Amino acid sequence: MPKWRLVISGRLQTSGYRVMVKNIAIGLQVKGIARNLDDGTVEIYCETSPEKFEQFRKAIDVKADPRNTFAPTVEKIVVYDEKSREFGKIPADFKGFKIDYSGIDPQLENLERSEMGIVALGAVSSNIIAMHTDLKDGFNHVEGAINSMHTDLKEGFKETKDGLAEVKNEMKTGFNKVESAVSSMHGDMNTRFDTLDTKYGEISTKMNDLTTELRKSTNALVAMTEKVGALIDRKLAE
Repeated sequence: MPKWRLVISGRLQTSGYRVMVKNIAIGLQVKGIARNLDDGTVEIYCETSPEKFEQFRKAIDVKADPRNTFAPTVEKIVVYDEKSREFGKIPADFKGFKIDYSGIDPQLENLERSEMGIVALGAVSSNIIAMHTDLKDGFNHVEGAINSMHTDLKEGFKETKDGLAEVKNEMKTGFNKVESAVSSMHGDMNTRFDTLDTKYGEISTKMNDLTTELRKSTNALVAMTEKVGALIDRKLAE
């Protein structure tokens, strides 16, 4: 089975990176060992098929949110195969995947548990940051929708107000024309039937009444239009 040596640089040591690598390796059935080097990098020796190795390499190339200082993040992975001079000497036989704590702390189990706690803390921190970002984006979206709706309402009220004003003007113009026509017709009838006042007196009275009622209707409609316009002005001012 082919073997590789990987040297990974980035924010790795004290971030639980080796425990994360071990969990990934176990999931992919990759054998090997991971250990910290004095220069701050992490060294991994592994044994698996070329297909599994490529999956493993991509899985351990993690990029954390820059705001999350607890989570590991990889800057560079250098790979050496068995034929490379930099492959070096395998530190142990591969019977699974393990973390080499030699020269660091004799209490390996406690140390590994501590690193697992760091990984868990990093995951929680990442989730909180992501949730905060999602909430912020959601509130911004809602705020934008409300502002847009408010703008649309203001424009709609303004258009309605303008339309009512136009209707008001057209109504006044129309009623003025009707009133003028009725008055003209009334005058013509008075002129033509001035000799028949007694017979057609009732017609003259009815025409006067009609003119009066038309004027009242016109005034009422104009007043109603003005009230609606005032109500829209108050809505636009809110």
